Amino acid sequence: MITDKGPAPIDAAAEAYLRPMIEKAAFAASANEAWLLLSCFALLAALLVPFAWKTNPQRPGKSG
Repeated sequence: MITDKGPAPIDAAAEAYLRPMIEKAAFAASANEAWLLLSCFALLAALLVPFAWKTNPQRPGKSG
């Protein structure tokens, strides 16, 4: 039979102590994710640059 009912809820003092630390950690994680997403887009753009222009072996207006 399971007698463990899980952790007890935290009191107001513990919540007041932990809340700023958790908020800072959450902000740091979200900022890191945003930088990661930005760097992925930049890398994708850099990889697509060679395919952006088609080279034409003959210049328009010149015959021969």
